[in-house]
Amino acid sequence: MADTQATTEAVMKQMFGDSYQPASAPASTVAPAAAATTEPATTEPPQGVTTEPAAVTTEPAVATTTEPKAETPTPVAAELTEEQIIAFLKKNKGIDVKSLEDFVPRVDPVVEAEQKENKKIAYAFEKGLISRREYDAYVSDKANEQNVVYENYVADAKADDPDLTDEQIAESFSEEFSLSADPNSFKYKQGQKRLGIIAGKLMSDKHGKVLSIDSEFSNYETSIKQKEERLNKILSETPKYKSEVEAALASHSKVKISLGENDEYEVSLTENDYKTIKEAFLSQEQAEQMISSGYSKEQLDMSIKMAIREANFDKIVRQITDQRLAKYAKGTQGIPMLEGLRDVKVTANKLTDKEMAYAKHIGLPVSEN
Repeated sequence: MADTQATTEAVMKQMFGDSYQPASAPASTVAPAAAATTEPATTEPPQGVTTEPAAVTTEPAVATTTEPKAETPTPVAAELTEEQIIAFLKKNKGIDVKSLEDFVPRVDPVVEAEQKENKKIAYAFEKGLISRREYDAYVSDKANEQNVVYENYVADAKADDPDLTDEQIAESFSEEFSLSADPNSFKYKQGQKRLGIIAGKLMSDKHGKVLSIDSEFSNYETSIKQKEERLNKILSETPKYKSEVEAALASHSKVKISLGENDEYEVSLTENDYKTIKEAFLSQEQAEQMISSGYSKEQLDMSIKMAIREANFDKIVRQITDQRLAKYAKGTQGIPMLEGLRDVKVTANKLTDKEMAYAKHIGLPVSEN
């Protein structure tokens, strides 16, 4: 038992280093022996002597407090790197690997090819690209392409000379492609090469629909992969995007408009003014569109800035107009204060089109001259 424990501790020490602390052996508790109780001996007093019973004094029991025993924390194993694990396996288990990926089960290429072919055909049937009959005919011809060539050869021979017998055609076919030659000879190999070329052309003409599935399915797989990559990108970048939207909105809590040198205005907007903009930019559709397009922080900031101005255009124009009118009212050049503006005839050369529209809106007499 002691040897096993020592071996275990040695292995754990090797794996986890100094962070490993062996659990202390539980202390054995021995119950105290029961105190023996002896009846006191009774002594008869001498005759004629009266004895008073001795006074019994009981000392109060002293309460004892047992301090709780501090629990030893469970040791936490140190996180091992891949290199340390590989070194441990080689030294202690005799397992020599280059990477932990060597433990990942490998898929048999043949099995993998079959699985892909099955998926491709299932996709073709589902989309109605081919019928079962067409596919079965293709499989049959694919298994014996030389027969496909022979059937075509027979058809051509019969068309040229209807009197030819099947034996004559078969003999001619064998000579044409050197089928009786030594399989290791150049002549035989050239015959097989020619057969392969002709078979490929005939299969393409006869089974074009089935063969086109390869490109169709390849495009389908590519689209699926792109969708997965796009989804993964959106999921990973959404928190960052939302954070940047919030930051951009905060940076545009005040809208500053410059209409020229020394002619700047600051418009304050309420949280409610931003509500629609915020909801629009934080919507799933907008987030996916921005992330998929590979937006930059500057582009996002500019988009939000323009959206805020467009959504609150009337309010911004109104506040700027009020501020400009206030400037005019406080100016020198004989322009009266705001309360007297209704008696002032405003001409077009003083205001922009937007300001003129607002002046008309509040009832100021505007001259078009």
